[in-house]
Amino acid sequence: MEKKILFVCIFICSFGNAQIKKWYSNADLELIMHKKVTYSYNYVDTDGQKHYVGDEELNVKNPAFGLTYSFNYMLLRKLSIGVLGGYKSYNEPDFSMLELGGIAKFFFVDTNNVYIYGSLASEFSLDKKQFKSGTNARIGLGVPIIKRDEFIISLNLFAEQQFLRLDDAKPIFNYYQEKPSDIIYKSYGLSAGIKF
Repeated sequence: MEKKILFVCIFICSFGNAQIKKWYSNADLELIMHKKVTYSYNYVDTDGQKHYVGDEELNVKNPAFGLTYSFNYMLLRKLSIGVLGGYKSYNEPDFSMLELGGIAKFFFVDTNNVYIYGSLASEFSLDKKQFKSGTNARIGLGVPIIKRDEFIISLNLFAEQQFLRLDDAKPIFNYYQEKPSDIIYKSYGLSAGIKF
């Protein structure tokens, strides 16, 4: 009985999805502004005492830049899932990374209109002396501004949190025997994207 119900659900979803394009791609150029950046580390002072500093706030003013590409599948009439890959460049501290993850989008009306999205990605350092690896979680809102048959250009607003593991990385402050632990970016941003 359960197999029959599952088959009927899949058939209904497939039939409802038959009139829309199943696969699409998205490319986004991103500007990321940091709201709060915290750094955790261990160090030894001149008296030989060990100290742990958790979540010391850094004053980071320069924005970061990113480029993301996603390949998506319309799972339901208003819901798509996909894989994403990208590149990010941070200025303070100077980090560069590749990312690989997943993305889900929900379209309020249809695939040519406003949507919300969420993504989760693993990040890989291009220089292991800077940091080892990381994780990025993002939620956002996309608003199409130019619609054509072949493509749609949209503006996206998003908020994200990024956690980078700094084990054995270069010290940020260059304190005596400073051993970095992690850095967390809480950010918001704007991106321009093209769907094709």
